[in-house]
Amino acid sequence: MTIRAVLWDADGVLQKLPGFDELWRFLPEETRLAVLADTFADMSEALTGGVDMAARLDEVLARHRLSVDDTAAVRATWSELPPVDEARSVVAELRRQGVTCVLATNQDTLREQTMRPIYEPLMDRCYFSSAMGVAKPSADFFHHIATDLRMQVGELLFIDDSQANVDGARAAGLLAECWHHDRGVGELVALLGRYGLSAVSP
Repeated sequence: MTIRAVLWDADGVLQKLPGFDELWRFLPEETRLAVLADTFADMSEALTGGVDMAARLDEVLARHRLSVDDTAAVRATWSELPPVDEARSVVAELRRQGVTCVLATNQDTLREQTMRPIYEPLMDRCYFSSAMGVAKPSADFFHHIATDLRMQVGELLFIDDSQANVDGARAAGLLAECWHHDRGVGELVALLGRYGLSAVSP
């Protein structure tokens, strides 16, 4: 079956994701660990939109009585989304050829708010777990996208850096491959080529 659309994960594929523990090194260790624990408690609910992450962050930072400067610095880390330019160039090339490319990512509401303005110009469509109410690796996540695109699941190729998410996509009937930007864009181009998709390495 011909691939009609490629579903792209964000973190680890199209953007780098420094850990918040690393990003928050400006906080004293005890404070940092406590803020991390409170902020990222029960992320399964946060990733499906059941938690307003901006409100949670406000509450956590107030409870731990961070300084004005530290509070601003923590908030700023939600915008720390270093791009993987080579992978994004591959997306642009596929779109130029008429292949539909969509973002398929697990994110909380705050990250969704930050990422939408970045990714909507780069993709044909963007699917955020926080907006869909379901997260990878659930089959419902992938079936929702296939239905919205009006395509068969077998016409979709999914690229993610998590093997669990790849396994979930395959179980839902999609073609799926695991790739992390550390492996290099050449491997990505070769991987796509196995599915008849030509993307010249930048």
